[in-house]
Amino acid sequence: MKLDNREFIARHHKTAKNSAQPSTHRRNHEVLTSFMLLLMFGGFLVFLFFDSHMSEMVKMLTGLVVVVLGVLGFTLYRYQRVQQNQEGELQLVKE
Repeated sequence: MKLDNREFIARHHKTAKNSAQPSTHRRNHEVLTSFMLLLMFGGFLVFLFFDSHMSEMVKMLTGLVVVVLGVLGFTLYRYQRVQQNQEGELQLVKE
């Protein structure tokens, strides 16, 4: 008995080609968004440390909280991107 898998292979390869190469427009958008978030983060830290109405302890604690939340946000973003890629691969396997 001979199975004809040409349709499955054609569909699989077409999907793999489309998903493997992200568009340059999307990549540029991600770089621009990352740059803007980094500028906002730095601007907030500069504002925080040059504001004379807060005590030194409050400035340090606020800075620490902002840095920890920034690292946590970056970690969660990377985790989401990895999960998104794995979900795409799982969809390919299910087809």
